[in-house]
Amino acid sequence: MIQKNKNLKMSKALLITLAIFLIFILPCFLSLSLQIQTEPSTLGIGYFLNKTITTDAYCLDGSGPLYYHVPGIDSGSTKWYIHFEGGGWCSSLEDCFNRAQTNLGSTLQDPPYQYFSDGYFSNIVSDNSLLFNWNKIYIRYCDGGSFSGDNVSYYGNNTLYFKGKKIMDAVFQDLFKNRGLDVATDVVVSGASAGGLASILHGDYVKELVGEDKKVVMLPDGGFFLDFVGTNVDYHSQMRWVFETMNCRGGVNQKCVDFYGNDDWKCFFAEYSLPFVVTPVFLLQSKLDSWQIINILGDTNTSSVNKYGNEVIIRLGESVLSFEKNSGFVDSCYHHCGFWNQIHINNVTQSQAFYLWYNGIEKKAYVQDKDYMCTECCT
Repeated sequence: MIQKNKNLKMSKALLITLAIFLIFILPCFLSLSLQIQTEPSTLGIGYFLNKTITTDAYCLDGSGPLYYHVPGIDSGSTKWYIHFEGGGWCSSLEDCFNRAQTNLGSTLQDPPYQYFSDGYFSNIVSDNSLLFNWNKIYIRYCDGGSFSGDNVSYYGNNTLYFKGKKIMDAVFQDLFKNRGLDVATDVVVSGASAGGLASILHGDYVKELVGEDKKVVMLPDGGFFLDFVGTNVDYHSQMRWVFETMNCRGGVNQKCVDFYGNDDWKCFFAEYSLPFVVTPVFLLQSKLDSWQIINILGDTNTSSVNKYGNEVIIRLGESVLSFEKNSGFVDSCYHHCGFWNQIHINNVTQSQAFYLWYNGIEKKAYVQDKDYMCTECCT
C-alpha cells in the first residue's frame, strides 16, 4: 500500500512537471526558436572554391576563390545583395607580387566564417530598410584587377595569376548550383571602391545570368574613378597597364569593347563603360572622393580640388545621371566609400534614397554640389 501511494505521488509529480513544461517552458522555447529563425543573421559562412570544384580560377598567388554567404529569410529569402570586395589594383609585376603576399592576393589565411553587420549588410530595418533580410554575398577580392582579367605572368620564378574573370565565373556558378541564386527574384549588384568599379563592369553579366525576367540593379559605391592624369600621378597609365597586362578585354562590358575597338582599354573606366550598361544604376559617389584627390589628382590645393570635383559632376551627368533608368546619391563629403546613413541630402540618407528609388517612389538623383572642404556635408 505504501509503495502504491509512492508511485501515485511520483505520477502526479511527473504530470505536474509535464504541465509546467507544456504551459510555460515550451511556449517560451518555441517563441525563442521562432525569433532565432526570423531574425536576419549577420554570420557569413565561407565557401572556398578549390581545384576540385573549379579550374583556372586562382587568386594572384594561386589560392582558390572565396565568398561568404549570409542567408536571407522571410520576404528576403529569394532576394540577393551581391558585394564585390574592394582594395585598389596592382599596376606592375613587382606590385602584384607584393600584393600576392597579402589578403588582397590570397585566400590562404581567410577564416571559415565572418560577421557582416555594417552599412549595406546591416540586418536592422531602420538602418537598411530594403536589404536587411536579404541573402548577402561578399566576394573576396584577390586578383588585383576588379574581377576582369584572364592571364598569367611571371615575376622572377613566381607565377602571378590574373584570373579575376575566372574567379567571378566560378563564384556565380557555385551560387547558382548550391546557394539558390537560380530562384532569385531580386538582385542588387554592389561593391565598394575597386569593387564598386567591378559592379559597374559586371552588372550586365549578372543580369544575363539571373535572367531578363528578374529585377536586377547596380549599387556601386565609390567606383566612379576618372580617367585623369594628375600632378605627379598617372592613374590613367596605371589602369591601362592593368587592363592590358591582365588581359581584361573579355572581362568588361562587351558592347563598350565593340564600340571602342583598339581603344578598348577605355572600358576599364566607369565613365566610358556606363553609357553601354543596360542594368539600372543607383550610384553612391563623393564629388570630392578622398582617395581620388590623393591618388588621381595628386593635389590638395583647394582650387585644384574644386576643379576636379566639378569635373566629377560633369562626367557623372554625361555617363550616368542623364539616363532616365539611373539615379544616385552624390555627396560632397571628403571621403571614399561608406558613410552609410551618416550623410544627409535634403534630410534623406543613402539607404533611404536607394529604397525610394528601388521601389519606384522617387526617381530623382540626390546631388550635394558643394565646394571643398565641406565639413557639414559629412553629417
